[in-house]
Amino acid sequence: MKKFNLKITYKSSLVLALLSIPLIISLQLPFILTILAIIFSLIFFIGINWPKIGLFCFIFLRPAVDFLYQYRLNSDPPLNFTSLFAILAIIFCLVVFYENYRQFPKIKSSFTWMFLIFIGILSFFYTINQTATLDELLRLISIFLLFISSYLLLKDTGDLTNLIRIIIFSSIIPVALGFWQLANETGLMEDGQNRIFGTFAHPNMLAYFLILPITLSTFAALNLGKKRVESYAYALISLILVIVLAFTYTRGAYVALALILAIIGLAKFRGFLLISTIFGIIIYLSLPPIQARVNSLLNFDPYGSIGWRIRLWTDGFSYFKENPWTGNGLGTGPMVIAENRDFKLGATEPHNDYLKLGLELGFPGVAAYLAIIISALLDFYYSFKKQLKPRLKILTLFASACLISLAIMSFGDNILNDTALQWSLWVLFGAILVNNHRTNQKLEIKN
Repeated sequence: MKKFNLKITYKSSLVLALLSIPLIISLQLPFILTILAIIFSLIFFIGINWPKIGLFCFIFLRPAVDFLYQYRLNSDPPLNFTSLFAILAIIFCLVVFYENYRQFPKIKSSFTWMFLIFIGILSFFYTINQTATLDELLRLISIFLLFISSYLLLKDTGDLTNLIRIIIFSSIIPVALGFWQLANETGLMEDGQNRIFGTFAHPNMLAYFLILPITLSTFAALNLGKKRVESYAYALISLILVIVLAFTYTRGAYVALALILAIIGLAKFRGFLLISTIFGIIIYLSLPPIQARVNSLLNFDPYGSIGWRIRLWTDGFSYFKENPWTGNGLGTGPMVIAENRDFKLGATEPHNDYLKLGLELGFPGVAAYLAIIISALLDFYYSFKKQLKPRLKILTLFASACLISLAIMSFGDNILNDTALQWSLWVLFGAILVNNHRTNQKLEIKN
């Protein structure tokens, strides 16, 4: 495996990693946080010496530590532990870029990401809260740099296969804790329902994160075919993940998964679409709480969750019109709502990624996010059109379906806020695009 060509020897980087341990201990953090901080340091050491493994470690561990957002370091400005993990990922990615800058991906989605980050940086000079802007800026930069690093590092189909496995198995810890919460009724109690959330901050975040492992395990099961034993294992994994998703009681995630299955089913796997539809109906008929959640989507209740969202969006849009071209600063959307809306009316998160970016960055922010989605779909389309390898072609279809579904559901939820999902999603996109481009180049040379 290729190592970085840095003037840092293996022994020197190991010494630096070991020296960080007493520094971490000196912070006098709770025991579990001390252990996790040491693990973060070791992952960074692995990344510097074995870049691909380091990238996989960052992706595997991120869902398991999502709950650490509530623990802050004694620093100024204050940083939480997930921000610390993001900073380590950013430094790692910058090293990757330094070593491979001549191969920077000249694809549409990389430039639209840079535009969003650029206007986010500009907002730092007029934001109503610089700490919130810095936190959100670091988060978006980490997503973008992981996307670029994936494109630069994961250049063959073996790397892509390993990444798919890592993303699927990164759900193990959140799912295991989710089952424990289900068995012990220690999830989030809401309207008499025990909504499991695993290692995440909220059930919705676990639900949307699971969309990607479900999509990829379904791809693996269908792609391997009936003759491969692994296909049945992946089918079983997909089934388990769907069950966990069901008990998050997140209606938007149900719709997102249904959209993905509909797209891939109509495009390629009609038999699978029929089977998954029947299975979905069985779950709906077997679990009354899920029936109630689904029925609330069909039977509009002005005092229910959807009615509350509509009132929130109406109020949020009126705040957006106060600063339609500049917004109030990246990461400040919930603060704008909190300052203008009584806390008794519920959560201050906009529950709409487009509205959130409008409140924060104005029209340019909304345009930048739409440009990212459209440019990524165009990158997929052109690489899909030229691709002759069936496996890569089908994987590109699955990734496109996932992006389309999540972009649609961004109108009703805070999907861009789900960092674990966004890390995995964009690392996957980078790996798919570079493999498509390299495969197409090889075919062109042969022809």
